Amino acid sequence: MHLDLFYPIYFNQPQIASKRIHRLFNFLLSSGYVDFTPINFSDSLGTFHHANFSSRIDYVWSCPLLKSFLLTLAIFDVRDLDFSDYNPVITFYDCSFLHFSIKLARTYQLKWRFHRIFLLDSITPSQWDDFSTHVDKLCNISPTLFASWHINRILYSSIFPTVPVLPLVLSSCWADNFNALFDTLSQSSKSLRGLHLLIEKEFQDSSIKTFIDSRDSNFDTDISSFINSALSRSRRRIVLDRVFINHPTTPRLLTNPKDISDAVVNHFQNAVPIKSAPPSHISALPDRWRSAYSPIDAVSFDIYDSLLSSPSLEEWLSTVSSMPNGKAPGPSIITYKMLKHLGPATNSLLLILIRKCFASADIPDL
Repeated sequence: MHLDLFYPIYFNQPQIASKRIHRLFNFLLSSGYVDFTPINFSDSLGTFHHANFSSRIDYVWSCPLLKSFLLTLAIFDVRDLDFSDYNPVITFYDCSFLHFSIKLARTYQLKWRFHRIFLLDSITPSQWDDFSTHVDKLCNISPTLFASWHINRILYSSIFPTVPVLPLVLSSCWADNFNALFDTLSQSSKSLRGLHLLIEKEFQDSSIKTFIDSRDSNFDTDISSFINSALSRSRRRIVLDRVFINHPTTPRLLTNPKDISDAVVNHFQNAVPIKSAPPSHISALPDRWRSAYSPIDAVSFDIYDSLLSSPSLEEWLSTVSSMPNGKAPGPSIITYKMLKHLGPATNSLLLILIRKCFASADIPDL
């Protein structure tokens, strides 16, 4: 049975799908396996050929662990080589992400806690000089152009200067060097993942800015909406369809919506009278509180003006040089010792990134 015919049975008639005749398809779909159709641009190209007869594999099944790392799969024509009656179906996976996922899965399974430590004590001064020179060559970017980029593009621009283009060899399903093709596809996959993260972050930033602008506008035009937004509070209302005014001489039952609204507003405005008004100035406070709230003459008004000022290059280098060695790096896998051996070009670009973090109150996504 063709898989397209089995899908309606699997989803709508589970009793029939579990029968022996459908056992293979039922097991694969129930276990989370996913089918992929190989790229085949020729109707006559099959996975098996002999004389004038040919057949083909319509589906390649992938287990749940591997399906997220599949790049592409294709049928390669090897009939001209005359060494087999079978055309191989080659599936390409992103091995870097796959290996990383397997390690994490194994770690979680064994409930291990781990961190990565770099032993840099054996590196000679000349090797550090080579490291500094090499990193400066990689950072051959104009500081003015670098400063104009988005805070996340600063990190991702070196990964994908342009949108990656798949190699032309895929259109013909023929390649002599599979390792080179695999490396190209892996690099394209990483670039697309980075591009996706950047676009997602830019959309998130624009959405946040839109809501902030809306909140600022509500502060001037709709203070109630501003308070609800600032407190993340949803508006709750009680609908009254009648109000009874228990007046000693003229009691009334209100049913008109406008009369009900006016009576409710009048009640809450006058039922609890305000006995005192808040002081308009510190001088109007009692002596006990006036001395507590009055400014202290010994404290300068501009004491906090430079608190969030962007650091200078000397201040940044001094801070980095005071950091201890031998500490485990964060998600960026960059150690303090690496930062201490950066060249002047890289340090100037890194300072631009640090200043943008201060100015935007944000850090790049790694």
